[in-house]
Amino acid sequence: MTLSATPPGLDAGRLVRSAGQRLALARVAVFVLAGLVLLSLFVPQLLGKDRMGDVVGFAGLAAAAVWVLLGFNAARQGRRVREAAALATLGRSDLAEQRALATLEGFCLLRPVTLGAAVVLARVRQTQGRHAEAARLAAFVLSRRERTLTGGKRTIRLLLGESLLAAGDPAGASTAIRPLYSPSGDKDQQLDLDEALRLLSLQIRLDAAAGQWQSLYSALPTSMPMVELLPSGVQADLLRELARASQACGDEAWATYLERRASLLTTKEST
Repeated sequence: MTLSATPPGLDAGRLVRSAGQRLALARVAVFVLAGLVLLSLFVPQLLGKDRMGDVVGFAGLAAAAVWVLLGFNAARQGRRVREAAALATLGRSDLAEQRALATLEGFCLLRPVTLGAAVVLARVRQTQGRHAEAARLAAFVLSRRERTLTGGKRTIRLLLGESLLAAGDPAGASTAIRPLYSPSGDKDQQLDLDEALRLLSLQIRLDAAAGQWQSLYSALPTSMPMVELLPSGVQADLLRELARASQACGDEAWATYLERRASLLTTKEST
């Protein structure tokens, strides 16, 4: 998918490349440290009091000490990422950005922590209107197999779709959210109410951008009850799109009703 140029500031592409390198380094570090510890447990027993056995035992002890230190550092960074996620939810984007960047630009032995920081930064970039950067970060997280410390894959996929649409790539947004419609008995893949509302909002805007008026009009009986659960500002925008769909399909009565509802919500929002 093609993204527009990122706004001035820290380049998301550089962050993604750097994060990818650190994730690879973390994987190698775990294997090396674990290998040294295991060797120190078995090799000295085979070699007895041989000098090589002592060297291997010392190397294993050093590896265990390094592992413990890196583990403490990872726990500290995990707390920082959780704090950043909470700050982003509270609207403190500046502090959330500082904490997320501090983790992304450092080394963490636990890969879910690094990915969690990328998720938080993607949320911050979306809030700042830097949608191309948000999409780049979200796509990077989704390309990884590891779990993330903050944000599930469904939420990240929604963030990617929203950011791509805002960045002027509706085709990419449609592709990003397509897996969310795949039937699955896995509870991890089932949308909760908030995610379902975000998906509905995004789909209505995508259909409107593509001129799929008949599809929007046909779905009115099922979409309206959910649209009414959305915040007033978002609801008003979607009602206007549904009014356009009704008008395009020749239903002037519904178009007038929906437009009036949107106007009332807009008036209420401004008072």
